[in-house]
Amino acid sequence: NGETIGSYEFVQGFSVGRSQDNQIVINHDTISRNHVEIKPDNGSCWITNLNSTNGVYYDANLIQSRQQLALPFEPVSKQINSGSLYPYFFHRI
Repeated sequence: NGETIGSYEFVQGFSVGRSQDNQIVINHDTISRNHVEIKPDNGSCWITNLNSTNGVYYDANLIQSRQQLALPFEPVSKQINSGSLYPYFFHRI
């Protein structure tokens, strides 16, 4: 329904999934236990699909494994969608 369910700010990498060992935990059937990871590496930022069942999409493209995120982010310009339920919007701070 487009409702924001949470807002997070990280200065290091983070992971998203159903498992409690993720920094962002989303308890929903469409989210894998370990779904996606975002982390900086040598001045770049990378998104990694952690073998999720429903996939991870960045700018409507399926992430097969690891992909560099374009920086700098324009505010709320890049959409990362896990399956079809939870879109994640990122911008560089």
